[in-house]
Amino acid sequence: MQPPRRWAVARLFSWLGNALSLAQTDLARLIEEHGLFVALPFLFVLGLALNLTPCVYPMIPVTIGYFSHQSEGKTWRVFGLGLMYLLGIAITYSTLGVIAALTGKMFGALLQNPWVLVSVAMIMVVLALSLFGMYQIQAPSFIRRKISGGSSGGILGALTMGLVVGIVAAPCVGPVTFGLLTYVGATGNPWLGFWMFFTLSLGLGAPYVALGTFSGGLKKLPKSGVWMLWVERLFGFALLGLALYFIAPLLPDRIVPWIVFALAVIAAVFLGWLDKSSNGGQAFYWLKKTAGVFILAIGLYAVIPQTPGATIAWQQYDPAVFDRARKEGRPVILDFYADWCIPCRELDRFTFSHEEVIEAVTPFMMMKVDLTHYESPEAELLRKQFTVGGVPTIIFIDAGGNEVQKARVVGYLGPDDFLRQVKRALGSG
Repeated sequence: MQPPRRWAVARLFSWLGNALSLAQTDLARLIEEHGLFVALPFLFVLGLALNLTPCVYPMIPVTIGYFSHQSEGKTWRVFGLGLMYLLGIAITYSTLGVIAALTGKMFGALLQNPWVLVSVAMIMVVLALSLFGMYQIQAPSFIRRKISGGSSGGILGALTMGLVVGIVAAPCVGPVTFGLLTYVGATGNPWLGFWMFFTLSLGLGAPYVALGTFSGGLKKLPKSGVWMLWVERLFGFALLGLALYFIAPLLPDRIVPWIVFALAVIAAVFLGWLDKSSNGGQAFYWLKKTAGVFILAIGLYAVIPQTPGATIAWQQYDPAVFDRARKEGRPVILDFYADWCIPCRELDRFTFSHEEVIEAVTPFMMMKVDLTHYESPEAELLRKQFTVGGVPTIIFIDAGGNEVQKARVVGYLGPDDFLRQVKRALGSG
């Protein structure tokens, strides 16, 4: 089975997801070998990294606006409100971890459901339009009424604002923590899910505590000027690109590059030439031009025909062929995938096209198991037979016909780490 045509938007927006997926795989291995306590610092750092996701950006001005009203009091009081804000975020993601554990492996599959992908893309568009100035994202009115309502109102408002930030950031955080959610779902341990995502949320929310505590000082800084509007528009186009990234698996491969091209042309022309921001000086003028040319180059690259590279020679799963391979003592690799699964495409694109990976899997019979129709009776039977909780899942079957338990892969895995799993399956790792 040939992998789908490479589309440039994945290269632009998936680098963070790939890095975090690799971190999640290492974390799962760390927890299994050394326990949760050793892994908690790494979970905190992973939470900090999630602040790079675009969903978080629109909440920064909301945070500043909220805490600037609280900054007339003592710093320690504002810091306390910041902790309540952090608690609100922690409640959101701790609940996410507990739900993943209680609902089992099906929760991980939910994050790759086509309807969920469409919903996430729509949220990206909503956030993007707010950055284009069509409306303003702000706290609900009942929270704003309590902002100036004294200590108790401030505490409740800070806690609820944290909940709002957690919910708004969830569309970005959910997909990149897919591996963690699947791992927690597989364990079925709610305490593990709680502490893993509680620590993760502490990392996600820690910058907000600092931002809230020192928000009063931000009012003393010089006004950012019109150039900041240009930066917001830039993030807006990035969010539109991210929305395309989420729904691209649902679209025909041949039209995705042209959508990327159209979006890039519009963004380049607007940001590089139509935008009239002029108070940033000569350096800002050339920054806009450079950004416009760079974005335009991305669009052109997306539609340039590319020669298909080498890839693994897959065959579709057939029970008879699979049983024959086991009887003959030939090891097998099963790749459970779905057409709408983003990490599945990343595996095809970056891992299964790697020269060393192609050479390393030569001893195996390579079979793809199609779970596109995830809830169909046929797919359900296969999921139960091989204990698969979500896609992508890669299972290694040894020469004796048994699964190599410690080699199973859930989620995206880069070429180097996948090679280590192959060696483990062959008994040389």
